[in-house]
Amino acid sequence: MTRRHVLAGLLMVYLIPAVAVAAETVTTAPEVTRSHVHDIERIELQYLASKTPEQRKQYVSELKALARDTSVADAGVLNVSVSAMLPTADTAEEAEVLLKLAAAHPAGVPAGGRSFPEDEEFLVEARRAAMAAKRAKGDIETLADVRIDHLSKDSLGRDGLVAAHVQGIWRINTMQGARSFSPHAVVYAAMSEMLCLVRARVLKSDGREVEARASADQPVIERGTSMYFDSRSRDLTFPQLGPGDLVEIEYQLLPAAGINPWAGYFARISLFRDALPSRLRRQVVIAPYARLGDARH
Repeated sequence: MTRRHVLAGLLMVYLIPAVAVAAETVTTAPEVTRSHVHDIERIELQYLASKTPEQRKQYVSELKALARDTSVADAGVLNVSVSAMLPTADTAEEAEVLLKLAAAHPAGVPAGGRSFPEDEEFLVEARRAAMAAKRAKGDIETLADVRIDHLSKDSLGRDGLVAAHVQGIWRINTMQGARSFSPHAVVYAAMSEMLCLVRARVLKSDGREVEARASADQPVIERGTSMYFDSRSRDLTFPQLGPGDLVEIEYQLLPAAGINPWAGYFARISLFRDALPSRLRRQVVIAPYARLGDARH
């Protein structure tokens, strides 16, 4: 055995453990998703401090590029930044880019929403409601329109933080009603609410159940007024609707943040009239007893 062979053998002894350790490191290292929170906040501050439309356009482009790699955890920060930037947008086109950017990255919603077992007594069973409403009214009629508001304290200990549970049931009575109902939009305030769709379905007259198709969220834009809101719309399409079908939509509107922006105050304006014949409208507020006691006085 020559000196060269001995050196080669020693080299193999030292290299094999090193390679094994390196391979183990590569296969076992956890995948890390980079957070862009600081970058998003930096762009927001630069945008608000910029003096020229050209600078703001550049910052919007940077935010758009950054959003392509934004995780679900960062989506809430992105939405907050967009809400701060929106009022100072120079053009309608720039505002629309910001709105669409935020709409494409909704804040994370708990899978299946939250559990509200106390709501069961207020919700309506769709087929039972249809059987009770024997005589049809109009092309489409509302069999049930239910909203349950749950009030609680926010993270600062103030009252008025609200989580809403909404249910709507409609009966399609004519082909004209079937054509005009779908798609149906669910609108929510994205900067303060997270939309969690519990169910959207058609209960066919032959007993089948067909799920709706949901679109991506889109900003609600009124170009003619040059005003921009935080409202977003999710369109639900119900295929092959026909007379006798029941449409049921159930969703939750959960707080986007743990702080009540109205500093302990809760109020809501509800309209109890619309263009459709209606069988049942139910508004429920579930709140701590002490809060309800104050309301009575």
